[in-house]
Amino acid sequence: MLAKFRAIPLELGFVLIILLAGPIVNPVVMAATYTAFPTEPQMVLYRALFAFIVAAVIGIIYFFTQKTTPLKLGSEYEITHEQQHLHKQTKKLSSTFTHAVDEFFDMGKFLIFGALISAIIQVYVARDDLISFADTPLYANLTMMGLGFIFSLCSEADAFIAASFSNTFSKGSLLAFMVFGPMIDLKNTLLLLSVFRIGFVAKFICLVTLSVLLLTLFYPL
Repeated sequence: MLAKFRAIPLELGFVLIILLAGPIVNPVVMAATYTAFPTEPQMVLYRALFAFIVAAVIGIIYFFTQKTTPLKLGSEYEITHEQQHLHKQTKKLSSTFTHAVDEFFDMGKFLIFGALISAIIQVYVARDDLISFADTPLYANLTMMGLGFIFSLCSEADAFIAASFSNTFSKGSLLAFMVFGPMIDLKNTLLLLSVFRIGFVAKFICLVTLSVLLLTLFYPL
């Protein structure tokens, strides 16, 4: 998803909307969610709705408040540099493969490291320890959001993981897991830190966390 920041002459707020909503508000993920919750179609609706609301709110906030570039100084991802570079390309096909290879090596190391950490935690953290947080809505939602961050699952698969917790955790906490995880997980955080200033990343994660938590806490209402 971070590739969308390259050479896009759009305001940051619009790009953040795509970054946050794209992994969830699409037909493939909605179909996967329905397959995981065939008797509860409202989970599909609320997952897409919450993702859209969070993305819109964050996008609007940054559209009106972010006046300077959040990109790291000298970063190879600076939009102006990428635009200049793209304009110099004469062979579009070779340029496509060149950028694909660069993207693979630039981002692959973060994906592998994130997957390693996620696998270690999934192996050594007992499921029974997690269930102890299920009784209180606030703790349940925060726990499931934490799992979404750590597990770093794809947005098509996380619905089935959420369904496996349906007898233990509330529907609101399951939605918190399915909305927060695709937006902010361990791999995405590493990628964000490689491109953006740490202050921007910290503020961005806090805003997304608070938005998802508030929406999903009021889900039963």
